[in-house]
Amino acid sequence: MSTSDDSKGLSVCRLKIHYKNKIRVVSIAKKAAFADLLALVHKNWFNNDPRKVRPLDIHYKDVDDDFIWIADQMDMEECWLQYLQRYGEDPDVKLSLWMFDASTQEGQSLRQSMKNTRKSNSDASNS
Repeated sequence: MSTSDDSKGLSVCRLKIHYKNKIRVVSIAKKAAFADLLALVHKNWFNNDPRKVRPLDIHYKDVDDDFIWIADQMDMEECWLQYLQRYGEDPDVKLSLWMFDASTQEGQSLRQSMKNTRKSNSDASNS
C-alpha cells in the first residue's frame, strides 16, 4: 500500500463506528477481512486487554436501512460489496458500523429480529 494511494483514499476506508453512545472514526484497508475488523475494534476500544474484550455484534445498514449483522468473513465481504457499489472510491464517504454487546438485551433483540427476517426470506424463496 503506497502513501499516494492512501492520500487519494483508494486503498483505505474510514469507518465511523458507533458504540455505547460514542462514535469514533478509524481507518482500515478497503476490503479488509473480518478478522482485521475485529483486531481494529479490540485495539481501539479495549486496548487489546483480554480482560476488557467482550463479545460484540457488529452491524451495517443496507440500502433498505436495515441493520445487517456481520458475523463472519462472508458477511464482511457482502458489506464491502454494498459499500463499494454505493460509494465507489469516494474518500469522503465513511462506512458506518454499529457495535452492540452481544450479551445485552439490545444485541439479543437485534440478532433475533435478523434470524426471523432470514427465516421468512428463506421460506418465501422456497415457496
